[in-house]
Amino acid sequence: MKDGELKRKITALVNEEKLEKLEKAEALLIDYVHKNPDDLEGWNRLIILETLDPIEDYEQATEYTKEALTHHNDQPIYFVLILLFARLHRGELDHVLVEQAKGALNKADPEIASMISLLLANYYRSRDSIQYEAFLTKSIEDGPYFVGNYLELGDYYLEKGQRDLGKELIRKGLAQVQLIYKTEDDDEELDWLDIDRYVNEMLTRVFIMENSYNYFEELLQQE
Repeated sequence: MKDGELKRKITALVNEEKLEKLEKAEALLIDYVHKNPDDLEGWNRLIILETLDPIEDYEQATEYTKEALTHHNDQPIYFVLILLFARLHRGELDHVLVEQAKGALNKADPEIASMISLLLANYYRSRDSIQYEAFLTKSIEDGPYFVGNYLELGDYYLEKGQRDLGKELIRKGLAQVQLIYKTEDDDEELDWLDIDRYVNEMLTRVFIMENSYNYFEELLQQE
């Protein structure tokens, strides 16, 4: 953010992890982005703040993302977030968003395309196993350095009885993990409003919780 002092104040409020402090940080950010709509980081931090517990308002996060897009239409990650928030808010994408996502695949750069494919795969998981597998495969092709796509496809193959292929994919995914959050470590200092952190936790999963990492490690040990 251009206003470094305000950024530090907002970060301190967020780190207190209390609803009234988060609401105060939210009010400060809303006022800031409306006065400084060209400040991309300001929008990013407002959007991600809406996802934090106990606010966790994905509908409002979506509205802020759409508003940010009117000022920063060169940020394709915003469309990815709209898809993600729809899934988190309603449990799945609706038909309109699915069609928009498919259309966006042809125009997106590989990194964004990989994330979109991952979200489309989630939509088809219980609907069409062929599409589910195809979108995960495309996600890996476009984002070979991600983690979540390998883990999901590997787990899928394990469920189908293709154990060697499933384990190979899981190994590839785990090998690319960049950060493991220690479940019991409550003192780890993180920037909770950082959009890259959020995307790497929620989508690419190059940042992963220790219990999730251990779960997949255990799958590799099974005969």
